[in-house]
Amino acid sequence: MRNLRLSLRTRLTLIYGGLFLATATLLVALTYLLTTRAMESRFRIAVSRSDFETGPLVGGAPGTPPPDITRLRKVVNEQTAAQQQAILHDLLQNSLLTVFALCLLAVVLGYLVAGRTLRPLQTVTATARRLSESTLHERIGLSGPRDEIKELADTFDGMLDRLHRAFDSQRRFITNASHELRTPLAINRTVVEVAMAKPQTPPETKALGRKLLDTTARHERLIEGLLLLARSEREVSARSPVDLAALSEDTIDHQCGEAGGAAGVTITKALSPSRTAGDVLLLERCVANLVENAIKYNVRDGNVWVLQLDPFGRGREV
Repeated sequence: MRNLRLSLRTRLTLIYGGLFLATATLLVALTYLLTTRAMESRFRIAVSRSDFETGPLVGGAPGTPPPDITRLRKVVNEQTAAQQQAILHDLLQNSLLTVFALCLLAVVLGYLVAGRTLRPLQTVTATARRLSESTLHERIGLSGPRDEIKELADTFDGMLDRLHRAFDSQRRFITNASHELRTPLAINRTVVEVAMAKPQTPPETKALGRKLLDTTARHERLIEGLLLLARSEREVSARSPVDLAALSEDTIDHQCGEAGGAAGVTITKALSPSRTAGDVLLLERCVANLVENAIKYNVRDGNVWVLQLDPFGRGREV
């Protein structure tokens, strides 16, 4: 029963039907009790000897002696009690049948009324499911009396207004950040390429320039991936095959080696080829963040182990 999921409409219908059944049952019980008391107190037949002095009983011959009054009173009372029980039985039976029929009618009407009452909530739910970053301009605009559901819809519309303004600010920030981040990298790349193109540039400077160009290109791709992720409403859809072990080893050597050496932390890798699918730049940034945090929050002359988990979640031995 705990896992049984009932809709709000069904629960309201059951509540309406249960309340009607309880009220009708109480009404039938009170009616039965009051009818019983009324019949016991007022439905009586008194028989005395004087009733027979003026004449014989109906159907009796003239001159017939009157019967025993006590026995006659007993017979009359027994018949009266039997008639009372028959009347009460018919009353109870008819009342229960009527209550059962009216209870079914109340359940049907309660289901229809609950559906009509909850229809605005279904409108709110449908709008909430349909909304996304590109459709935040839509509003519920519920019409009707100023009740709790109308207040809920208006509150939801107000929240959508705030979200729309927040997403507009985010889009403007992403646009500005995209320009501000790309411009310095483009300038650096141009300066390095111009310096490398000069004939008098020594080989050591050219090697350093190629390394700087590789780093700049990696940063440009990383910025593109982060901006794409910031603009996306869902997860990254463009995936490519990646060897996670090779990517992790290259990231640790090029981005985390100097940080580990400066902090006096030894990085130990235990990796084997592992194919996966994803965005290379974001996976690279994820590995770098993990290792950099391990270095940052380590102790002096500490150790960092980069382990690869097997499909069963156990780390490989270093």
